[in-house]
Amino acid sequence: MKDIVLIFCLLGASFISTYSFAEQGPSLSVLKSAEQEAKKQQKIVRDREQQFKQKLAEQKRILKKLEKNLVLKESKSEQLEARFNNNESKLLEKQQIYEERLGAFNELFGVVKQVSADTQSQFEHSLISTHDSARLQRLKTITENKTLPSTDDLSSLWQLLLVEMQEQGRSLRYETQVIDGEGHPGNQAVVRIGPFLAFNQDGKFLNYSATTMSFNELSRQPRKDYQSAAKNYFAFDAEGDALVPIDPSRGAILSLLIQRPSIPERIQQGGAIAYIILGIAAFGLLLAAYRLVLLAIVGRNLRRQLNNLDQPTPNNALGQIFGIVKNNPSMDIESLELKFDDIILQSASRLRRGLSTLKVLAGMAPLLGLLGTVTGMIETFQVITLFGSGDARLMAGGISQALVTTALGLSTAIPILLLHSIANSRSRILVELMEEQAAGIVAEHAHVLSGRSLSEGDKK
Repeated sequence: MKDIVLIFCLLGASFISTYSFAEQGPSLSVLKSAEQEAKKQQKIVRDREQQFKQKLAEQKRILKKLEKNLVLKESKSEQLEARFNNNESKLLEKQQIYEERLGAFNELFGVVKQVSADTQSQFEHSLISTHDSARLQRLKTITENKTLPSTDDLSSLWQLLLVEMQEQGRSLRYETQVIDGEGHPGNQAVVRIGPFLAFNQDGKFLNYSATTMSFNELSRQPRKDYQSAAKNYFAFDAEGDALVPIDPSRGAILSLLIQRPSIPERIQQGGAIAYIILGIAAFGLLLAAYRLVLLAIVGRNLRRQLNNLDQPTPNNALGQIFGIVKNNPSMDIESLELKFDDIILQSASRLRRGLSTLKVLAGMAPLLGLLGTVTGMIETFQVITLFGSGDARLMAGGISQALVTTALGLSTAIPILLLHSIANSRSRILVELMEEQAAGIVAEHAHVLSGRSLSEGDKK
């Protein structure tokens, strides 16, 4: 037993020693590699220190050079500053001497520069510059001149002002560049009336652009009568008289005229309610025209029947009444009156048919206009709530709808109401005529029947 335990102890000792030697081998290799890496890092650090020392010396050398240059520059700056101050004082002295010698001409110099500057600004926006652009360069030379104007400059300025006054009273036809409505440039024959307006051979009014120094065809033209007058003036051969519109404000009034909305645009501003009112107006006018034509036909037939009592025609109420009397001479008064009343009532209902509809339409139109007014004001107040009341153009849409619908409603109601009154009066006149004729026929027939009864009593 002791031998076995001894054997196991020897085996364990040998295993432990073997494991310790196996464990020691890798640790030594790691240690050696770490030492080698440390030596490499130390070498790199030494090299970098050497480089820094070399650069430090170079930087010190550059710093000394820059400090020397700084001293030189500061010295030169002081010299230049002293020279600048000396020159400034000399300049002030020269300026004073110049002003003293200039004397009264100084005011002339200022006036010439002011007049030339104002004239240049006027010429840049003048229609006359389209065929005389060289005058702008002459004015620019006079304006930018820093010395006293010469005699030629003064004469040139005076001549330019004189030519401008002459051109303001001339009507000139010439060819120049015009940009049409589609943006295509081209040379066109143009008539210019002073500095007020210009138009081409088609009567299209033109706008002058100072940037391009050319004419642009207005995208919106004024009314047709203005365009036709301009076209006729373009073809005018200096014999006789010709009328042409002139804008004395040099384009301001023309721009307001072309911004004025047309009738379709005004109707479009009214929205859906405006189109409903127009539909009512069209229907009411057609119905009124139909009823008036029908009443005219009935009245003509009645007048013809009155002129020809011996031949009753069944196409009118009086002809039917005369036919009943002629065909039934012995009918009693009560039956005759009943038949007459029936004919007159039927004719009156046909004559008055549609008049109530006209009256309703005449009442609906202003109510719809009032509805459009309320709708437009609601929209206006909504815009005011969102954006405030600072910009009136934001509220223009609602106000336009309010005013346009009101105007359309009244414009529709007035003629329809007038036509209803005319149709109603004519129908009443015709009905009264039939009633008068029927009453006369009944009285005459009663007289005839009473005469017959008296003659029969005498015979008996």
